[in-house]
Amino acid sequence: MDAIQGKTLRILVVHDEAGPYLGSLIRRFPTAEFHSIEKHSMLPAVLPDLKPTVVLSFKEVETVPDDMAPLLEAPSIQWLHVASVGTEHIPSGKGGPLISHVAGIGAPAMAEYAVGALLAANLRLPDYFRQQARREWKILPWRSVRGRTILVIGLGWIGKEIAQTAKALGMRVIGIRSTRQPVANVDDVRTLEHLNDSLREADFVSLQIPVTPQTTRLIDKAALAAMKPQAWLVNVGRGALVDEDALVEALRAGRIAGAVLDVFSEEPLPASSPLWDMGNCIITPHSSGWTLDWQAGAYEEFAVNLERWMSGQPPLRVLDRQHRSASRQ
Repeated sequence: MDAIQGKTLRILVVHDEAGPYLGSLIRRFPTAEFHSIEKHSMLPAVLPDLKPTVVLSFKEVETVPDDMAPLLEAPSIQWLHVASVGTEHIPSGKGGPLISHVAGIGAPAMAEYAVGALLAANLRLPDYFRQQARREWKILPWRSVRGRTILVIGLGWIGKEIAQTAKALGMRVIGIRSTRQPVANVDDVRTLEHLNDSLREADFVSLQIPVTPQTTRLIDKAALAAMKPQAWLVNVGRGALVDEDALVEALRAGRIAGAVLDVFSEEPLPASSPLWDMGNCIITPHSSGWTLDWQAGAYEEFAVNLERWMSGQPPLRVLDRQHRSASRQ
């Protein structure tokens, strides 16, 4: 590590909103040299001359693996810290710098979003908003979530937080993961082989499992047909987990009560998508983890890791590129 060897540690930050945070980093690490650029597309122009040792990278909406390739190929870079929950924009494979990421940093907020959205749907708040717009006074009966069943598909950082919150509300929690190893706050842990049977039991379904060949379009026509007519689906994982055409059909026919969607197969969601016009679909723009302080938290996690790096310790949460998954866990 250059700082240990007495050389200046040169750090590049790729973030279009780095300004408010760079000053704090400079004061905290006065022996390091900080540089910043706004976009990954600028990397080929700056890397040859700058030759950074460490890079802090914030994913842009449009960032794809090809945009990250210069960081993995630059010989000067020893450590890359990725300040995003999903890692699908990082090419898999061997070689390149050590990579760490912030998996788990947004889990509490995303769990609040998932459970809060389901509570809002259960309370029929969207219907009340529409009534309010019409100045209409009409009671819409609803059922408590206590004693009802939530199916948590994916028990990573986010799924475990959702399970904990749901259990505190008195819900029965079924969880799906790759093995049946017990998980705190989950009453029954199952594997994907039991997906449709589990969907039949669930009043609410929360989707945050990694995207793999096995889980792509996991919620398809058959899965939607297995759900209860009064069930709600929330997706805070990735759009590829859901067959959107099948979901549109199910929502339009009333085969499920509704869906809360934060992620989509194409983002931004095209204006032509029929999901926009469905009264039983709540749409948010990939914002479930976008709290007011998430960027400050990401910079603080980088700073903690940088302290470790400069003292000769490895960063926390090192990414295994050969087995990494494309998820928001």
